[in-house]
Amino acid sequence: MKRINYLIIVGMFLILMTSCDKSSDTATLETKSATISLGAGYANEIYYRLSDGLVTSVPRNNWDIGFSVSPREAAILTNGTSGVILKAYPVASGWNWTDPIDTAGFSTWPTLYNSDTTWTEGAFNMNATGHPNYGWGEYDMNTHNLTGVALYIIKTRASSYKKIWIRNKLSAQQKFNILYSDLDGSNEQAVSLDLAGSTKNFVYYSLDTNAEVDREPDADKWDIVFTKWIDKSINYPVTGVLQNIDVTAQESTDTDPKSKVFPSTGFLTSISTIGSDWKVINMQTYQYSIDGTRVFYAKDLNGVVYRIKFNTFEGSTTGNLSFDVSILK
Repeated sequence: MKRINYLIIVGMFLILMTSCDKSSDTATLETKSATISLGAGYANEIYYRLSDGLVTSVPRNNWDIGFSVSPREAAILTNGTSGVILKAYPVASGWNWTDPIDTAGFSTWPTLYNSDTTWTEGAFNMNATGHPNYGWGEYDMNTHNLTGVALYIIKTRASSYKKIWIRNKLSAQQKFNILYSDLDGSNEQAVSLDLAGSTKNFVYYSLDTNAEVDREPDADKWDIVFTKWIDKSINYPVTGVLQNIDVTAQESTDTDPKSKVFPSTGFLTSISTIGSDWKVINMQTYQYSIDGTRVFYAKDLNGVVYRIKFNTFEGSTTGNLSFDVSILK
């Protein structure tokens, strides 16, 4: 009886293996080529959907700060690659918004950058000490709201210096209340941002024009974004690819563009897994080269895996680049 069971199990295993091989052999590899442009000086961001090549192009420098739409997140971003500089102002316990501002030594204060691995930690969150402190605010277990506890000095895209206080976030209502003004207290703006009903990841705001900026596509309309960000390992701006929330990726070496072997595990959550180092610049010619043996696999919001292979990158003169997207069908 034991031998019969063993033979049955072995037989089932062989059938399964044959089935898997047959599935791999009969799968069709579909590859599409794409060419996009970030524009001269990388003036634009390109949001890209892998399933159908949907492209959304938006100006990169039309916002200063961005607020997470999710009622469960406290992330607030800054546009650090467009000249925005954020620094925490040293306040004492019991500080008031109307206290005079002394920016002596401002140049030596640490600059706060967005995380380069997750969308849930923006520049305003960088001094977080852990729950219930999220940098700019502290979480209240009873109300589930966050109350602002930090004061910041921010340099806008237009090089205006402002003091800014994120007063609170009303979580259930998905509403942020912020207060900002010139350093001397003039031109004060009290703003309430209602994010309820938004289908995007972030709502953006311009401190220079005192207005919301509608720029990001709906969260389900993109998988990757071609953009600039601060690489925190070098504190320097880089240009490349970041993934959408819940889009995972991994890097691989695959010299055969016809390969039908796609991974099912090993995907990473870091939003900069694809990143920027798939290209290398020659400092003598200022031309970029692409490592043709490197490919990336990205799993989209529906769990479908795509292979991305970069072909060309022209740099900041044009912002043009090309790549292939492959899928097994």
